[in-house]
Amino acid sequence: MAELLVTGARGFVGTAICRIFDDLGMAWRAFAGDVCRYEDFREYPDARAIVHLAGRTRFTDENRFQAFTTNVLGALNAARFACEQGGSLFFASTCCYAPDAPMPVPETAPLHPSSAYARSKISAEDIIQHFAHEFGLPGCIFRLFNVYGPGQPQGFVVPDYLSRLPSERLTIFNPDAMRDFIHVDDAARFMATAVAATPTTMHCVNAGTGVGHSVQQVVAMLCALMDTRPEFEYALSEVAIMESVADITLARRLFGWEPSIELEQGLRRVVEAAQGTGG
Repeated sequence: MAELLVTGARGFVGTAICRIFDDLGMAWRAFAGDVCRYEDFREYPDARAIVHLAGRTRFTDENRFQAFTTNVLGALNAARFACEQGGSLFFASTCCYAPDAPMPVPETAPLHPSSAYARSKISAEDIIQHFAHEFGLPGCIFRLFNVYGPGQPQGFVVPDYLSRLPSERLTIFNPDAMRDFIHVDDAARFMATAVAATPTTMHCVNAGTGVGHSVQQVVAMLCALMDTRPEFEYALSEVAIMESVADITLARRLFGWEPSIELEQGLRRVVEAAQGTGG
C-alpha cells in the first residue's frame, strides 16, 4: 500500500491506530506540521492516503474561534491534499445526530449539532462530501461514538469518574443517559480495517458497538473493578441527547466490522492501566 500520512498521530486515537498500522505492516508517517497551513501538507509528496485525526475537542470562550478554524480548515486542507495526490481521505468525525433520531441510530438519520465542536465536525463532513462529489475523493468519514480507553484525557465520562474513585461519596450526573461506549482499540482496529480496504468511493460510517450503557452502569462497573462502594448522589445537568447508540449495520456490511471488547473488559484495562497493574 502507498504510504499513509496520519495527522494527530500522537493523540489518544492516533496512538492506537498507528500501533495497529504497525501490526499490519502498513507504512505510515506522522504529520508534523500545522493542519491549518496547506503548504505543510506538501512536505509529504509520497502520501496517497491521509488519515485525518488532528483537531480540537476543547471549545472554550477563549479558544472557540481558533478551535473551530482548526477543525474546519484542517479538514479542508486534508481533503484538498488527498485530491491533488490522487489519494484517499479517512476522517475522524463524531456522532452529531438529532435528539429524536431512531435508536440505534443509522447514518441516514438527520444531523443536529449540540455544541460548537459538533458544528465544526458537521462543517468538516460537508467539505469532505463536497470533494467526494465534485472530485471523486474516496475514503471514509468515521462517526465515532463514545470512545474510551487507557490514557484518555479528562473531560469524558470514563476518565472523569475514574479520577473520583475511590471516594466515600460520588455524584453521578444524568445517571440514565445512555451512550455507546467503544474501546479505543476497537475503534482504531475498525478504522485501520477501512483504510486497508482501500475504498473507491466516500463512505460515512458509524463507529460504535451497537450496545448502549447508562452512565450509572459505567460507574457501577468502575466501582466493582476498583472494589469501592461509595454512597451515590444523583444530579441532572443540561444534556442535549439522553440516548445515543450506533447502528453498525453498514460497518458490518462494508468492512465485516464486529467489536471485540465488551465494556467491562475494556474498563478493566482502563483501571489496570491507571493502577499500573496491566500486562
